[in-house]
Amino acid sequence: MRTLLLLCLSLLTLASCAEKPLDPDKPVYVTVRTSMGDVTVLLYDDTPLHRDNFIKLCQAGEYEGMLFHRIIKDFVVQGGDPASKAHEPGVLYGDGDGGYTVPAEILPHHFNKRGALIDAKETDDVNIERASAGTQFCFVQGKKLTDEELAQKETRINEIRRNWLFYKFQDRLKKQEPSLAADSMKTELENRALVMLEDTLEVLGYYTIPADRR
Repeated sequence: MRTLLLLCLSLLTLASCAEKPLDPDKPVYVTVRTSMGDVTVLLYDDTPLHRDNFIKLCQAGEYEGMLFHRIIKDFVVQGGDPASKAHEPGVLYGDGDGGYTVPAEILPHHFNKRGALIDAKETDDVNIERASAGTQFCFVQGKKLTDEELAQKETRINEIRRNWLFYKFQDRLKKQEPSLAADSMKTELENRALVMLEDTLEVLGYYTIPADRR
């Protein structure tokens, strides 16, 4: 969830992003200047919607004065709530997203490991399309994991994928047959979605974290 889980005691200010003319033939790097130092990141070309959205926000100065409102050790550093520019003591920020979302660009070869710049989004049960919050982003902190912990992460990833597909198939069925949205049809809807889920998982197989991402 984008909702704030922890208000950091030492607030980080997102000061600005470097503005340079873009060369379509060269990688795009962005420098995020904060009160704790600068961070330079590469924006992937195969996620153009998120890349262009981040560039647009940076060049428009939208991040000037925002706070990193969510800092969790070994997890993420998250910012991008426009309301956090107010810097009001005691206020819990984290719900603002600029009033829009960016369509999902989830690719299997991009992995959320330490140092990655990622989007922020609501949970799958209320965000079937996995759309990203318009202005919010996170830096992954992460930590080194044992083989046992990696196995637990793989199990969790597969659970998340399973749940998301289940919600996705229910949503698709309701659009195809609106009558399935009725409370009296809940069992029928879930049973049909479950069949679609099992057929899909049989093709996809069990997801494992690639060796070069460990």
